[in-house]
Parts: sequence; structure tokens; C-alpha cells
Amino acid sequence: MTTQALTTQAQDTGRQLDRLTTGELEVLRTTLAAGFNNAELEYALTVSKALGLSPFSKQIYFMKISGRVVLVTGIDGYRSIAGRSPKYAG
Repeated sequence: MTTQALTTQAQDTGRQLDRLTTGELEVLRTTLAAGFNNAELEYALTVSKALGLSPFSKQIYFMKISGRVVLVTGIDGYRSIAGRSPKYAG
């Protein structure tokens, strides 16, 4: 896959996060980001979009530890990021 195609793939993930339906946002709020207020959820989605990672694909996890927002990149997220690099041999 070319670098341009991989960059496009990350941008597509970002666009998908921009177009969340009300239902998808509610699922995210009640399951994957339980206990997050609106500002925290917005922050988590902004970081996800910037990294081109999807919480629905388990590429990034949203957590609260001691009342603080923690975003953790999962193995699938690391693979996605690595796959966008022309230096990654697979």
C-alpha cells in the first residue's frame, strides 16, 4: 500500500468520527467512554481523530483513572499507525 493510500485511510477514520450519529455517540458515551462528561468525550474524540484511530475498532481506549482522562492506544491502533509508515515491512 502506498503512503498516500495509508494517509487517506487515517483521514477516512477521522471523517467517520466527525460523522457520528446521535445513536453512535450515545453508544460511545454509555459503553466505551462511560463516565465521561461532554468536554472529556470531545477531547477523546479529537485525539482519536488526530491519530486516525477508532474507538469502535478497539484501536484506542477511553478510560478514567483517579478521575483523569486516559487514552490508551491498543495493539490494533499501533498496527494501524505502523502500517501507515513506508518503513514498516509488515
